[in-house]
Amino acid sequence: MARLFPSLVVPPFYRSISLFSIQSYDTGVACFYRIYEFAAIHNDILFRNEIEYFCHKRWPISSRPDPCDPDPERVAFLAALTYILCDSFNDRIQRGLPRDAPAIILDFEALRSQPKILERPPLWAEKTPPLRRRIRINAREEDRGLPPPRTHGNYHEVSSVSFHLKQVSSISICYMY
Repeated sequence: MARLFPSLVVPPFYRSISLFSIQSYDTGVACFYRIYEFAAIHNDILFRNEIEYFCHKRWPISSRPDPCDPDPERVAFLAALTYILCDSFNDRIQRGLPRDAPAIILDFEALRSQPKILERPPLWAEKTPPLRRRIRINAREEDRGLPPPRTHGNYHEVSSVSFHLKQVSSISICYMY
């Protein structure tokens, strides 16, 4: 069987932790830093998947703790990510899809009638000083011909990090270049 379907073979590591999944003890901070890592290494698929996972959990963006990082560029990048997540999630919420919406929706009117609780960035992100120079995250060769990034909200002013908006999946997520 394993020779016919090698993808069905479960590695020994996963067999040893079969009682608990990673999601059962995951935290909002760990998920937020995974989003940061996937954005920094420009892994679009994992970046999108992690944002969707974060969206369906009930971890308020405003509760992200201050990173207390000595690197101002990394803090600006993290602050910009909080604004991106707020914009993305608030766009969905305004359209009637709350963060805790089920995967299969049977009654759209019931979802739309729920109170709209919008996300907001944490206080440390709002207080993040602008960088002296604009930085571009992982500018790939094929992306250099893109139009200048659209300024959306005030996260460009706060962080001086260049972003390009891109529609991926059902979430309006921002794609770094």
